[in-house]
Amino acid sequence: MADSLTMALLAMFAAVAGIGGVYLAVRVRRWSRREEPCRSFTLQDLREMRARDEINDQEFQALRAEIISRAAQVDQASDGSMTAGQ
Repeated sequence: MADSLTMALLAMFAAVAGIGGVYLAVRVRRWSRREEPCRSFTLQDLREMRARDEINDQEFQALRAEIISRAAQVDQASDGSMTAGQ
């Protein structure tokens, strides 16, 4: 009787541990695949970074052009959505 009870408890423990392990693995996989939010810099951030010599003038100009281009794309997208509903 004690042996069968011990075996049943060990089997239940193994089942719970297995299910918990699978759940944990799925959660970790989902967590690792999520996209990190992209840190977008403002022009003021770039100016401050250049003033602190964290970026040089060439990097400043490239990042500045990227920010301006991204802002233009957002403006075009919002203009298109506004006119589509009219």
